Amino acid sequence: MVLLSYVYSAQDLHRFCDIEESLPENTPVRVSLTFNTTELGGLCEQINNECSRIGVTRLLDNYAYHNGNNIDIYWVKGLSWWGIILAVLISITIPPLIAASIYALLPETWRAIIDSALALSFLGIVYYISYKVIVGLSGG
Repeated sequence: MVLLSYVYSAQDLHRFCDIEESLPENTPVRVSLTFNTTELGGLCEQINNECSRIGVTRLLDNYAYHNGNNIDIYWVKGLSWWGIILAVLISITIPPLIAASIYALLPETWRAIIDSALALSFLGIVYYISYKVIVGLSGG
């Protein structure tokens, strides 16, 4: 198995495309990513789902495993998968970070408006589901 490298910053991610392209076909590959948080189970699940969806060749039972604040991603080199996996990783992690950053920069009044709108939306969904269940149970 080839360990492409350990990644400690986002600047390190792009250089692995060239390394992976130089590997022979069917080489087992591993990339280890280090994060500032240990809550990585959901991210691993998303990586596993997206890699399965796009057809990355699997090496182990799952593509991504986490241990503490590290995620190890395993695959078998077919295409140059690292660029595709990197795009998946960015599409999963960047939107929530941007949204959280924008939310943090908003004035308190706008945050309260957004919180109220989300709460109202949630209550609307609960009302709709409750209505459908009650109508279904009453045979209507």
